[in-house]
Amino acid sequence: MAACSGAAAPSPTLAGTWQVTVHPLDVGTLTPSAFSAAITSSRDTYIVAMPTFAWSVGNVTYDTLSRMLTVGNDTSPGSTLAFEEWCKSLTCYIAFIGHMNQARDTLTSGTVILFDTLHGGFGSVATASISAHK
Repeated sequence: MAACSGAAAPSPTLAGTWQVTVHPLDVGTLTPSAFSAAITSSRDTYIVAMPTFAWSVGNVTYDTLSRMLTVGNDTSPGSTLAFEEWCKSLTCYIAFIGHMNQARDTLTSGTVILFDTLHGGFGSVATASISAHK
């Protein structure tokens, strides 16, 4: 029987397909409320692919190219999973933000926040908790 010596296991990564569930919003509903977010590594960054979202209040659709999000005041960026998608008018966006476990395969806590920059500055207009795992 042979054993590997000196081989280090790869570090956990946020790359992979995340199964995300959005719990009830405090205002309106979000469709879909369960979806897959595929995150891939590209050079020194990550790329996210996720579906178009529709918010029932004002018939808002978030349908632009989704992107990874950097949280400015994050004290633990290696354990934060964050991505967003804007509406076509660029006056509203949806952000999914959560903290991952050490294995980087489950969110230990998470939030979705819908923003309306036209009517509410950068204030949120709806929020909900989320759960996610690979």
